[in-house]
Amino acid sequence: MIKLMTDGKTKTINGLKSKSGKKFDCALKLSPEFKVVLDLPDQGPSETFSTPCPKCKGENTLHVNDVKLWCSTCDFVVWKEKSKYVLTNDELQALCQNGKTAEISDFVSKKGTTYKAFVVLDKDCKAVMELSKRELAPLPYACPKCHSQGTVNIDGGFIASVAEGCGWKVWKEPFQHALTDEELEQLFTAIQGAPSEFGVIMAAFYGLRRSEVVGLKWDAIDFENKKISIQHTVVTAKVNGTLTEIARDKTKTKSSCRTLPLIPACEQMLNKMKKEQEQNRKVCGKSYCTDYLDYIYVDPMGKRIRPDFLSQHFPDFLVAHQMKRIRFHDLRHSCASLLYANGVSLKEIQEWLGHSDISTTSNIYTHLDFSSKVSSANAIVNIFPENTKV
Repeated sequence: MIKLMTDGKTKTINGLKSKSGKKFDCALKLSPEFKVVLDLPDQGPSETFSTPCPKCKGENTLHVNDVKLWCSTCDFVVWKEKSKYVLTNDELQALCQNGKTAEISDFVSKKGTTYKAFVVLDKDCKAVMELSKRELAPLPYACPKCHSQGTVNIDGGFIASVAEGCGWKVWKEPFQHALTDEELEQLFTAIQGAPSEFGVIMAAFYGLRRSEVVGLKWDAIDFENKKISIQHTVVTAKVNGTLTEIARDKTKTKSSCRTLPLIPACEQMLNKMKKEQEQNRKVCGKSYCTDYLDYIYVDPMGKRIRPDFLSQHFPDFLVAHQMKRIRFHDLRHSCASLLYANGVSLKEIQEWLGHSDISTTSNIYTHLDFSSKVSSANAIVNIFPENTKV
């Protein structure tokens, strides 16, 4: 870090990992905008794009080779290979001119299936994937909430109603991705030192939503009385067609505002993070971002962690470490599962997770309640002959 601040560049760092888990060696450098970027070696001959850079608007500053498109003036860069598909120069041209490519049908998922998507530029001019809208498969049932006919569809992992103003949906398999206590222990060990470590621990132990993790502020931590208050959130929403982060002193529901005990391990982690932030601010000086000093979850340069970072980085981390693949939100489900397995009632789980109504908890975690009925059935069936247990 000191080398980066004083010379603008580090020595070559060995063993860096890409999002796909591949290791590579590379130095880090400060961009003209004082962002930490990879100082990649020359990757072959390039040609110049006539299209202005979509970020700095510079003329004749865009260059493209077999690997990437980049700007020689700012830190704008687009890697050509995405999900095992290599973007053509025409598609890159369209991306820079329109902020979006045409629909591409040949992307390949991590499971090996092909899917359709667009490549678009977000508000920071980073190339991200925008999935094409799914064709919904209708079901011959009435919606259990609004009772309208012909509105229930299968949408990916959900069974959902498309009736206007209804909003009913359930997971087809709501708890298939919860981690066991052994899997969580393995995850906690592997995640140490990773950028998503804090988010993973807070989601898995406290059952916090992504917006609640990113929205945690230092004044929400009562070190004296050993309490954590969940009262501020950061969400991502489209404003005038642009993805924007919205911070607010408001949670998803009134019940989501809750106070939880500060356990010693978490307190130790928070104290360590506070010292690291103070040290980073001293080392970086004026380059350190001071807009988020009251937030807990920031990067080494002081910028608040983006909500979508957790959703994107966490699955990549699991793949790289050959661990069970789940969504970040499934850590919240794992928390509920472990609470119930340790004798915590659905009412107490409702309060811990911040659900507004216990029916929400029981609907989502129906299989938990059913597991207790299985135990009761087995207790009764002991008077019957063998091989009749549930």
